[in-house]
Amino acid sequence: MSRSSKYLLAFGMTLIGLAIAFQGASLSRESREQKVSVGLSSKVPTQFTGWNVHDEPLGQTEVAEGAVKEILNYDEYVYRILRSQGREVGVYAAYWAQGRMPTRLIQLHTPDRCWIENGWTCDAMEFHHEVTMREGELKPAQWRIFTPPGANQKTYTLFWLMVSGEGYDFGDRPNLIPNPFRWWGQFLNEIIFGYEEHYFIRLTSNVPFDQLEDDAGFQELLEALAELGLRAEPEAKLLADG
Repeated sequence: MSRSSKYLLAFGMTLIGLAIAFQGASLSRESREQKVSVGLSSKVPTQFTGWNVHDEPLGQTEVAEGAVKEILNYDEYVYRILRSQGREVGVYAAYWAQGRMPTRLIQLHTPDRCWIENGWTCDAMEFHHEVTMREGELKPAQWRIFTPPGANQKTYTLFWLMVSGEGYDFGDRPNLIPNPFRWWGQFLNEIIFGYEEHYFIRLTSNVPFDQLEDDAGFQELLEALAELGLRAEPEAKLLADG
């Protein structure tokens, strides 16, 4: 390696080190600030036609290791389980205010990574799945079928990450390992402009979602998620179809 190349490499590494230090200090500062509430618990109803509903704490499958709250650093979350006639649906929604957490860290805490690192198996996946309601559609979701360790019961899964009101595009690949180009792009963007507002929303079911389409309570749940920002805009869909 030439001397000039060594200088450039050292300069680049110094910039990266400074950026990481800046990010670390920023994360530490934000984690000490008062949490922001958007009333998330009230936005996800506790009653749905024909379903029994109760809240549950997040389990260790939400992260690869460590305590959930400290790692995710969310401002607010809700995790509700709906049960009816042998069917079970879970709805998890988490909120991070502007300035709380970088996208590149939040997008790592999806079932693709956390569940698989906890022994789950992904049996099938779709990257831009359409979710239809009685009136309109939700924004495209990540669709998966998982099997928990030591079990035969499939877990049908939909999830979304919203960044400042826009759906995050995970690309046409599982999210186990981040796209390096997108990761660096987010890293530099957040150094310059700061962290954006985020919602992460996940639905799970022990039966295929198409078996729930005609259920009134499930439709009420989809409508509640639409009001959280998941409703697909008709004009955006027309542009996509064009």
